[in-house]
Amino acid sequence: MNTVNRDLKTTFAKVSALYAEARPDYPTELIERIIQFSGIAPGGRILDIGCGNGQASLPFAERGHEVLGIDISAEQIAIAKEKAAGIPNIRYQVGSFEEMDLGENSWDLIISAQAFHWVDPKIGYPKAYRLLKQDGTFALFWNLTDYEHGAAFLPEIKRLSKKYCPDRPKQFTTTAGLTRFSPFEKHLEESFFHSVDYTKTRYLKLLHTMSWVSSLPEETKKAFFDEVKRVLKNEREPLTLSYRTELILAKK
Repeated sequence: MNTVNRDLKTTFAKVSALYAEARPDYPTELIERIIQFSGIAPGGRILDIGCGNGQASLPFAERGHEVLGIDISAEQIAIAKEKAAGIPNIRYQVGSFEEMDLGENSWDLIISAQAFHWVDPKIGYPKAYRLLKQDGTFALFWNLTDYEHGAAFLPEIKRLSKKYCPDRPKQFTTTAGLTRFSPFEKHLEESFFHSVDYTKTRYLKLLHTMSWVSSLPEETKKAFFDEVKRVLKNEREPLTLSYRTELILAKK
């Protein structure tokens, strides 16, 4: 069942700078696990779908792989190119995964970090399968706030999100599309845990990058942030957020 409003996928262009500043990176253990599972050799070809500002692309390029990152946001791609300046084995291109010609049977590894829920599953999953070389790997992963083990104020933020943000998704990760729309026969699901310290200012910026927040009418958005600031008023810095990074791995 789809739990994400895909019409919101264009909202990130206007918060690109905040996204680059506030979104958490991915655990090193997760990157190493994907490389180990895929068996990709240095110089192997990697496609990053919905690469944003390149947070997931860069760790793979830094390990010697050839990476192409694609995203529908020209603003995000501009930041990604700036961050990757001087790294010859990484390229970025503006475009929609569903529409781009990316060469079938030509990728050793396809990744999508915090993004594949924006792709039409009826198109995205079978296309990813076709693009991969035989024995290629498909890796999907998401950083999810762990409301149960993080800072004490987080359940209240979750309540406010439900109150003010009707498009707040119930879930991102799912293997339903993988098994329903593509020939991938086997997949693995794994979790990784990490934490990030935020100042109050950076945490507010993080909330601004959430599609279901940035898309709110201005009056509603102001009311939401007024209540968030009230919750944070007596909190001490740093604010520690716990994350659970969910990983889905599949082989062609």
